[in-house]
Amino acid sequence: MKLKTLVSSLAIAGLMSTSAFAATHTAVAGHTTTNDMNAFWQSVSMRNQDNNGHMITGLQAGQSKVSGELAMSIYHADRRSGKFAGSTTLKQSTTRFALPAAEMFYDAQVNAMTSVHLGVDYVTSTTTDNTTTDNTTTVTLPEAYAHFSHGKFYVNAGRQYLNFGDTAHDTITTPVVEALSETSANALTVGAVNLHGFYANASLFNSAATYGNTSTNQQENNTNAITGMTAELGYAMNQGMNQFYGYNGLNLYVDYLSNLEDTNAVVAANAANNKTKYHDAVPGMAFHAGYATGAFQVSANYVMANKKFADADKLSFTGQDAKPSAYNLEGDYSWMTTHRQEVALTFGQTEQMLGMGINTNVAGYSFAMPKTTIGIGYNYYVSKNVELQGEYLSLADYSTSKNGGDSTSKTTLTKGTGDTANAFAAQIKVKF
Repeated sequence: MKLKTLVSSLAIAGLMSTSAFAATHTAVAGHTTTNDMNAFWQSVSMRNQDNNGHMITGLQAGQSKVSGELAMSIYHADRRSGKFAGSTTLKQSTTRFALPAAEMFYDAQVNAMTSVHLGVDYVTSTTTDNTTTDNTTTVTLPEAYAHFSHGKFYVNAGRQYLNFGDTAHDTITTPVVEALSETSANALTVGAVNLHGFYANASLFNSAATYGNTSTNQQENNTNAITGMTAELGYAMNQGMNQFYGYNGLNLYVDYLSNLEDTNAVVAANAANNKTKYHDAVPGMAFHAGYATGAFQVSANYVMANKKFADADKLSFTGQDAKPSAYNLEGDYSWMTTHRQEVALTFGQTEQMLGMGINTNVAGYSFAMPKTTIGIGYNYYVSKNVELQGEYLSLADYSTSKNGGDSTSKTTLTKGTGDTANAFAAQIKVKF
């Protein structure tokens, strides 16, 4: 039996965006010295933006700042998953260096109400099919937007990461749930914060999906149409400063996305597989909760499709109609000696995502999505801006009774194996 599950959590790291590596958790924007309510609400409402979950605060009108992040990683897994340049040798181990984050940000405070945020990413992507492997290195501009605020209300206009799901985590590897949540687009977002503890926002954006009538295979919209929409309602509680996580308190939210095909992972899967079938939109919902107090922090994130993908092999989900979902749980404990240290425990699970191939620069081939992922990580903060991380992952494949994969071109991925794989990762991360 061929192993289907390797480092999908690592795999997602090689997608077109590296935002997952930029963040601490929702209410965390690095160490702060005062309980600034404006900074707190900004970190909540703009949590998925690349620059540590928030725009730079503390700038006066006319001031600007350049910041950034570089992360260098090494990964080792005892078994492979997916086709590697047409090779039929799939169970051998693999070790590879990766550059999961190479980012630079520019923030400018134009006046008291207006600021600008730009982000530049160095991205390496790999496209692998049954016969060839193509590597592409690009410099992208995933964020370029203006932020307008007045009292409790704000508007973002430009290229931005949307608030669907939560991309924040304190681990090296990206949670599997992010495959159905991370979304970036040219968008107009309006929102309000601190409405007696509640906040809300909504976005209109250019949809990347091409969908229409499945029975006639007739296109009903195109990639230039403003058909994408998100909506969010949340609640956040600020219970004071936390030396490790920024703020103590609780946050909860519920999100809506008009089409899961606008998430970055599905966009990448479509592009890699050259799929062009038309189909109906598949709306999605996301639910998240997090709580931080003292040395402890916990979070839960769940994303689901509201209905089935009618032509699932288009996305390499299962070769049948599929209604994918995923969730992730994370618990963090930090302590201070001469330096801050942290232990993170994670558990993630997917449903009907067996054959969702995701291309990555981690090992140069397509990964398959595991059924379950269990991880433990250790973070050592050399200084405020330098962090050493280590992580172990145990990954379990779908069972042999679960059919999946693109039955027309990836027949080696049509069933799970019931096998498990072990993966190790180490990383140094420097912010400036």
